[in-house]
Amino acid sequence: MVIHRTITCWLLACIATSAGLPLAYGVEESWNAKFQTTYIWQGKAPFNAAYSGPNSLSPEREKSYSFTGTAYFGMRPWAGGELYFNPEVAQGVPLSDLTGLGGLTNGEIARTAGPNLKLYTARAFLRQSWGLSEIQDAVDSGANQLAGKVHRRVIALTVGKLSVTDIFDNNTYSHDPRTQFINWSLMTAGAYDYAADARGYSWGAALENYYDD
Repeated sequence: MVIHRTITCWLLACIATSAGLPLAYGVEESWNAKFQTTYIWQGKAPFNAAYSGPNSLSPEREKSYSFTGTAYFGMRPWAGGELYFNPEVAQGVPLSDLTGLGGLTNGEIARTAGPNLKLYTARAFLRQSWGLSEIQDAVDSGANQLAGKVHRRVIALTVGKLSVTDIFDNNTYSHDPRTQFINWSLMTAGAYDYAADARGYSWGAALENYYDD
């Protein structure tokens, strides 16, 4: 049995063209900044094992933790354009050197590289949208999302460094181990992997066509 404790903290800050006043419905942000951290601690008791090899889960008592923190900076350089940059820090110690489990009990642990805090670029991408309809919906300010209005029918081009799961397989309930289920097999479909570096990000481009709902 693995026991765990998770602490997630969001520090939200945004300034729109309204000079720091609360955002009204549909007000367009020129830039925003969001910050988020998650700490996960896990431990397991010793157990008997008939066989243990170099790739097995250790039968010894173990402790594990992960700490990740991300800053989400966004700006609107021109009409229809959005530029985002996410510096990230991570550190942690896994159970059994990440071996012995098909679905790791902490999906955040893959971002870590040992007990020393590491700084790296998680995301850096440009998104350009072209509206194809007159009807628009208001969107709220969020991480990698500027408040404003978006067309019901739109073509969006995203280019840069990001995660494949930022665009594809975005499950509302089980998608991000920082705020939802933390088991590796519940982060996406569980039965497949996707192109990414060791921390889950990749360089690429995506062209999307949104048509009403």
